[in-house]
Amino acid sequence: MDNVVSDVQIKALIDHIRTTFKYKDDPSVICSRCRVTCEYILALVWNKEFNEYPTGKMLQNLCDGIIKNRPSLIPIGIQKLIGTIQIYGNTTSHAKKNFEQLNITHANIVESALSELCNWFFIDYLNTGDIPDFK
Repeated sequence: MDNVVSDVQIKALIDHIRTTFKYKDDPSVICSRCRVTCEYILALVWNKEFNEYPTGKMLQNLCDGIIKNRPSLIPIGIQKLIGTIQIYGNTTSHAKKNFEQLNITHANIVESALSELCNWFFIDYLNTGDIPDFK
């Protein structure tokens, strides 16, 4: 039997997403927070699918492990969005050539990618029927 995602975990995720979206005007912060949110969503999926919380597993390992063990669970389009979030989130965490900065276009891309990931997670994966209000 599958493990469930608890109400406490859902509330923490929703609160984190709400806070993340408030940083829309700060590309570095929203990209970094979207990456953390994505990692938390994948950790919840891992916990539900494999009945263990993946302490210490990073985003790439979570995604790879889920795909390896449940190949059809995360649709290809969602996998690509996860990759987009990871790329921009990692960009904010590492030194860049000529101190290049992310801009509002990057923030919009990542915000949109996280929104679609949330749609998949809540509506398709958890079968909630609707997505929570993140405002």
